[in-house]
Amino acid sequence: MNKKTKVFRMGLAVTAAALLCGGMYLLFGNDIAQKMKWNQIREYAPDSEVCEALDEAVSDAENTPVIATETTQILTAQMQNLTQNYADAIGWIYVPDTHINYPIMQSEDNDFYLHHAVDGGYLYAGSIFLDYRCDADFLGVSNILYGHNMSNRSMFADVINFTDRAYFDSHRYGWLTTENDAYSIYFFAVDVTENTGGIYNTESDWRTVMGEVINRAVIYDDIEIADTDRLVMLSTCTGANSSSRTVLVGKIMEDEN
Repeated sequence: MNKKTKVFRMGLAVTAAALLCGGMYLLFGNDIAQKMKWNQIREYAPDSEVCEALDEAVSDAENTPVIATETTQILTAQMQNLTQNYADAIGWIYVPDTHINYPIMQSEDNDFYLHHAVDGGYLYAGSIFLDYRCDADFLGVSNILYGHNMSNRSMFADVINFTDRAYFDSHRYGWLTTENDAYSIYFFAVDVTENTGGIYNTESDWRTVMGEVINRAVIYDDIEIADTDRLVMLSTCTGANSSSRTVLVGKIMEDEN
């Protein structure tokens, strides 16, 4: 084997190794980056005991799940610490028995947190974020949360599961924590719509919003709801390279006690 042939083969081997490494990075690099970013905010997440308390409140609920004042204080204290360290953080979303357990961010547009982590660093998976047109205190009629449908089942990938009636029926509640309180969310509809659908019009009044929810629903349960109630919508891509969106719609429940 002459010298040129050896050099050529060595070049092929180096190229193959580079391509393999590149492919491995594409497959696993984002997963690793997500885990690293998660480790930075783990201390602000509900711990196992708190999650257990929330889960028990949901499983025992006949109406509105109620948690102990002590649990609410722990959640809001964690949220207050989070906002002190990350200025764009405004809440936390947790849905029992799913992968949805993330801080909620909000910026001046709906682009930044598509591919940025809580600390503002680049992250392909992005963050869960509230539409910039919505009130940061979740006091508006509709509060739209966005998250990617990731292949590793992170972010809002589990929203797609709610289009299955059995799954929907067994996952009826989620939890929203702000600096001031912790609220249960009762899910009553799943919509499939376009990314330009009317459900994303944050200037619509309550009647128009509910009309859009009902018209696009693939699952809808008729519940008692008034024009003073607040909705939370978890929106994600239905599939890759598609303008279709799947939206899980819930009502913020007020503790009547």
